[in-house]
Amino acid sequence: MKKRLFIISCCVIMLNIFNVNASNNQINILINGNSVKFTNETGYPYVDSSNRTMVPLRVTMEATGAAVGYDSNKQTAIVITEHDRIEIPVGKDYIYNNNIKTQNDTKAVINNGRVYLPIRAVLECADYTVEWDKSTQTVNAFNFAFNSTALIPYSTSDFRTLTENIINGDVVYINGQYYATPDYAKTLNNTVVHYLGNDLNSAIYPQADRFAFADIESSDFEWISGITNFDKILVEEKNIDKNIKTEPSNIPGFVYVYCFYENSSINNKIIYPVDEITDSFMNSENASGEFNGIKMKKENGILYFDYNDLLRLGLYK
Repeated sequence: MKKRLFIISCCVIMLNIFNVNASNNQINILINGNSVKFTNETGYPYVDSSNRTMVPLRVTMEATGAAVGYDSNKQTAIVITEHDRIEIPVGKDYIYNNNIKTQNDTKAVINNGRVYLPIRAVLECADYTVEWDKSTQTVNAFNFAFNSTALIPYSTSDFRTLTENIINGDVVYINGQYYATPDYAKTLNNTVVHYLGNDLNSAIYPQADRFAFADIESSDFEWISGITNFDKILVEEKNIDKNIKTEPSNIPGFVYVYCFYENSSINNKIIYPVDEITDSFMNSENASGEFNGIKMKKENGILYFDYNDLLRLGLYK
């Protein structure tokens, strides 16, 4: 018993020494408990002038199993996971997650030919929980439910592996059952998924890339969705300009029209008509077009507007 306690004590001391050395020498990234290996080839994390931890994007996200590419024409890094397409424009303080704009706490930069950025936002877009351990300068990211006080039942047919795990303190024996410690359990859940397509720009999206559409020629759009005050609404016909195209309704004196509108307890007020739009466009899964001066698209059934057009027309603030 004393010998076992001595071995465990030595392991704890060695781990403490390792942690001190790690905090003195480098920033560590753990993905589901597995350390990301940084080299001169991949680049190393560093702390910038604003005291933010900047991390090499490619090696970190490839450690999660994601595919990583770079569009040099648009200076945008592209990360493809099992369910997400994440775009990181260099020099911008935002990223796109499945075409939805998300603010980041600082800008991505290129350093020695590699893209660096605070990695938390990208990892969270890929459904990871991210923790920062200041004492060991460690970013700890995991993508499964984790209870820091729980012990997880453990088994292995390899006696040598079992012995090594016990000596390392990763596995304990309690009342006839072996259990893995929470930190070691993280390393057992590191599922790897790779995108195997030929072109990251076409991954997930049916278009050539996020900026190219069949009916629209432009090189720089910003898209937003979830606009709640746009729809086909029922309005009183006498309140509509005669030049606006409408659709009849079953209610006398009322018609339908696509528009941006303002809710009212008596009657909806049209702010800006979009009567050029069609039901076929609105009912489609994937389509694009320009209606009443607003570039719009449907993607996987979700309606997107060109953010700059809405700003220009005073329809979004």
